[in-house]
Amino acid sequence: TDTVAGADVFVDLLEVARAEKGDLLIPAAEGRFDFADVRAELGQVVDGTAGWSRTPGVRTVFCSSGSAVEAVGAAIGAYRAVVASGSVADFDFAAR
Repeated sequence: TDTVAGADVFVDLLEVARAEKGDLLIPAAEGRFDFADVRAELGQVVDGTAGWSRTPGVRTVFCSSGSAVEAVGAAIGAYRAVVASGSVADFDFAAR
């Protein structure tokens, strides 16, 4: 509860988090967290529509329910890194 209270909280899918994420349900039941305060879903962070930037001194918490959104986010990050390197042949995944 202390970790979530006052933190910038992100979830992969808000609907799933409301239904089954004990990490958030318990603090919500204790009155220390409100689902309305979730900053964004992971998809919004990945596509740049979250409208959020890190605030020094504020904890950032990501509560995952194990959706495929995470895999897509990782794939997008890997794709962007390869494109930025200029060549798939020259890209060293092990160095990342």
